[in-house]
This record gives sequence, structure tokens and C-alpha cells, in this order.
Amino acid sequence: MSTTILGIDIGSTKICAIIAQKNDDGDIKILGAGIAKSQGLKKGIITNIDLASKSIRNALNDAKRVAGTQYERVIVSISGAYTKSVDSSGIVNIPNRDIGIKEINRAMQMADHNANIPNEYEKLHVLPYNFKVDDQEFIEDPLGMNGARLEVQVHIITAQKSSLSNLKKAVKSAGVEIDNIVLGCYASAIAVLNHDERELGVAVIDMGGATCNVMIHAGTILGADAFYYKKRPEGFDQLLSGGRVVIEDNVGIGALCTIDKGVTGDTTIGAGTKIDNQVHVGHDTVIGKKCLIASQTGIAGCVVIEDEVTLWGQVGTTSGITIGSKAVVMGQTGVTKSIEGGKTYFGTPIEESREKLKQLANVKRIPEIIEKLKQNDK
Repeated sequence: MSTTILGIDIGSTKICAIIAQKNDDGDIKILGAGIAKSQGLKKGIITNIDLASKSIRNALNDAKRVAGTQYERVIVSISGAYTKSVDSSGIVNIPNRDIGIKEINRAMQMADHNANIPNEYEKLHVLPYNFKVDDQEFIEDPLGMNGARLEVQVHIITAQKSSLSNLKKAVKSAGVEIDNIVLGCYASAIAVLNHDERELGVAVIDMGGATCNVMIHAGTILGADAFYYKKRPEGFDQLLSGGRVVIEDNVGIGALCTIDKGVTGDTTIGAGTKIDNQVHVGHDTVIGKKCLIASQTGIAGCVVIEDEVTLWGQVGTTSGITIGSKAVVMGQTGVTKSIEGGKTYFGTPIEESREKLKQLANVKRIPEIIEKLKQNDK
């Protein structure tokens, strides 16, 4: 039995309405489409409910006129401007050691319960990306497997309650009752990626009319495997990288950079951070918001760089350290240890720049001092 679905995409510059028929085999046939110029929206957010409702109604009427039929379900896609996302995990015991749908749902519910979601946000999608059965990681599908414990890692997409409420009011004013809301870029990824692309890891960028502000230049690699090996008698065995690369809003990444994906967590580039050409970021590193990282900098794995840090050209870091908020690291410095924020650093081994420059100035005086000592000995 086929189902007729109305899909509405609410964007910053236009609103699209599509009426489609989905049959039992999952095949979709487009029956009609309508497009209207967006009014009452700014950067994906509704600013005037009446004007937004009018635009939705115009697009819907065009789609209905072409399709010549009514719809049974309504799905609305929203902009990423509404959303934030958090990671969470859940662990459950399996008394009978057989993992079924019930056990998977229990683990998902536990991850959902453990998530730290702000009060002003509500859940939109709960997406599992890694299962672990006992000590075996990177299980694609645990259904039917045997084990005493099941763990799931999930990515939870949330949306502002106030923005969702305004959206629902605008759509309802256009004479439509919403059955489901989906994040637009997530829906795009489902539509265009095949199974192999999802497994390998492919970035899908939904270029919005006003809300897409991430810039990635040519030649940059996102999600390279971590430089992380176990030494065995027969040689080095590369460990699996089960994490992701997370790029937040308003990030700029120059040409020929490499951002390794996480091994057990995510490699994260915080909102507003700008990265120059030819920069390497190691696995599981977390870069904060509004950081500046200049060319030929190498950041090792598991580094925490707090907000508003500046790393000038050819800085190198060791792994597992923290660089404090608003620290400035001068060019060609080797960051061999964790450093406090709010200070300027220089040299290898790293020291506060003023102290280091004093030392260098004193080094230059060594010939003069030696000469004076010789004069005194005469």
C-alpha cells in the first residue's frame, strides 16, 4: 500500500514543498513540487510567523496544484541554525547473553538518559555510531550476537524549543499539521550517500542560502586514520580509529591540512576557529572556540586547546597536553608540556616569552662577559 507524503524544506532564501508517493518497496515517485521565496526568516530562524506562514502556504499550494492529490503525512526539514549536538553513551547488562532488539533499545534509552541536554533544547535525533559487546569494539550491528554487556555510543541532535515552537506555529497557520521534523543536512546525507560511503566516512555539506559558513580549502583531508600503532613481534599494527571529525560553526580550514579522526572519541574544531594552510591536527584533539592556528603547525593526538588560543607558524606540540585559554605561542616553539592560559610563550623547551628573551639576551652577552673576565685577570 502506497503512502502520500508532503515534505517541506524551510530555508533562509526559499521554501520548497514536495508531494511524493512511497510504495511498499520504498520507491518514491515525485507527484508535485512548489517553491516560494522565504519571508519572515533570517539565517534559518523564523522572525515573523505570519510572513513565514504565507511563504509556506504559497509553496504548498503550488505543489498541490501540480500533484492533483492530497497527502497523508507531513515531514518538515529544518536548518542547522536551530540545533546543537551532544555525544552520550549507555551500558546495559545482558542476563541471558542473547542481544535482541529489546536489549539494543535498552542501551539506546540509557544513552539518551545519560545525555546532558540543556533545558531549553529538546531531542530531534538519537543516532548510534558505535556498539561494543563485552571488550569487542566497533561492532556494526550487535543484533543476534552473544555477550554479557552491551555498550552504545550515540550522537544526539537537539533543537531549541522556542525555535521549534515558532516553526510549528508557522506551519500550522499554513493549514498543515506536522508528523515529523528532521534536520535538513541529515536528511540530505540519507538521500545521497550509499552504504560504502557511509562506512568510509564522507562529509556532506548542505550549502544553505544564508547559514552555511564553514570554509574548507582544496586538498584538505578530514578523517584520516590516526597515527596510532601497537608494536608486535611481526611489526607495527595500526589500531582502528572509531571516532569522527566534528567541525563546528564558522570554522575556516586552509589548503592541504590533515585532520585525523578520533580513536576512541572525536577530533573537534570549535566554533569560530581559523586554521591556516598545511596544518596537522592529531586524533582525539579538541580545539576550542575562536582559536588561530598558523601554517605548518603540528598538533599531536589527545591535545586540549582551550578557547581563543593563538599558535603561530611551525609550532609543534607533544601529545596529551592542555594549552590554556587565550595563550599565545610564538613561531617555531615546541610545546613540550601543558601551559597556563593568558600568557605568551616562546622557545624549546617552552617558557614564557619574556623570560626566554631575557635568557637569549644574556647569551649574546657571554663573549662580552668573558672578555671582561680576561681583562680582570691581567
